[in-house]
Amino acid sequence: ELKAACESLAIGLDDTLSLLAVSGPDAGRYLHSRTTQDINALQEGEGAYAAILDKGAHVLSYFSIHQTEDVYWLLIPKAAEAATLAELEKYRIVEQATFTPRASYIYRVSGVEASAYMQQTLGVAYDNLPEMGAIQLPMGQWADSLVIR
Repeated sequence: ELKAACESLAIGLDDTLSLLAVSGPDAGRYLHSRTTQDINALQEGEGAYAAILDKGAHVLSYFSIHQTEDVYWLLIPKAAEAATLAELEKYRIVEQATFTPRASYIYRVSGVEASAYMQQTLGVAYDNLPEMGAIQLPMGQWADSLVIR
């Protein structure tokens, strides 16, 4: 079955991750100051792995972060979602950044036919996304949906 999926198309629900939207005029600057990633270097459509550390430099949360036009998206293990959100809120004083957990379904799409499927079904040029790249789908049926490579 695995070989067949790799040679064609496999789609699966990933219920181990949560999606957190971070928006506002200071979102990028605040995330840059609170995570281990150089957020300022991320371009629209790019993504990277990041972590939040405590004062003793111990990892509190590890996640991927993806920038779209107006929003930074954090894909966080569900078990760490509440702690990550609390940690981000704890040090936000005057920054204009909003943290919004999104009810989401995260699907993994793979196989040699994945690109054609994404183009035909969602109108997404999947092959044009950089590794870990992301695009936010247009409003409508897929509102608040994100495609990540």
